[in-house]
Amino acid sequence: MRSSAVDTNVLIAALVREHEHHAVALEPAADATHVLGQVTIEAWSVLRRHFRLPADLVGTMLRRYREPRTMVAPSVEAYDRTLLRAPEAGLAGNIHDAVIVSSAAEADVHLVTLDAGLQRLASGVVSCALISPR
Repeated sequence: MRSSAVDTNVLIAALVREHEHHAVALEPAADATHVLGQVTIEAWSVLRRHFRLPADLVGTMLRRYREPRTMVAPSVEAYDRTLLRAPEAGLAGNIHDAVIVSSAAEADVHLVTLDAGLQRLASGVVSCALISPR
């Protein structure tokens, strides 16, 4: 089995039944062997701020997702590489995606996303599949 992780948009879609991409996100999220630290932090923010879910519910959701998976986070060097690369790559708000890509690359896990922009950032850095909404 190939090691894999999902990015924030796939995780959110998998966790929120009412999300328009819920059905397509379920399988890759369930199959993921790893969870990226940056993704859990972003998911917390989105679930609380955008979906206005209570903190205890969000905590439970993310804990249940995280427990059977290996948590990975980028090293200090990965953050440094991301910051050094940011001007040349034209990073702005998508610098968060670059951190996700760095985490996946350091852990050598295949990344799954619904975001074509994140897939472009991952090109040449880490294996990344773009899943299409049905």
